[in-house]
Amino acid sequence: MSTEQKMVRIIALVAIALGSPAVAAPQASSAAADAKPPVVCKYVVTAEAGSKAFRMCLTKSEWAQREAQASKDANRIECRFQEVPGTRFRSKKICQPASAWAEHRRLEREAIEQIQRSVCVYGAGC
Repeated sequence: MSTEQKMVRIIALVAIALGSPAVAAPQASSAAADAKPPVVCKYVVTAEAGSKAFRMCLTKSEWAQREAQASKDANRIECRFQEVPGTRFRSKKICQPASAWAEHRRLEREAIEQIQRSVCVYGAGC
């Protein structure tokens, strides 16, 4: 082995020992390929009486599939927590079909638009 080959070997060993990115790149790419996609956790509510929200962890693509599948069914049951007026901590769970929630949103939007369209003139009795 020539002196030049020995120097190249020593430099490569020193670069590996110091963690040089140029030498360690093949290892990093294989580690990135083995890494799992990031997980997103959300709280989910079931329609069962007395049940509480629980934490569900899925990847972004799994959440997208789940939401796309659920949005196709208008008769699926959705549960939401609504605060009880006059209290700070109490809430009640209301479960309805998705179509009923959509109708509820539509009626609220119409009420808001009606309020915005009405013009109140001072002295006109409003």
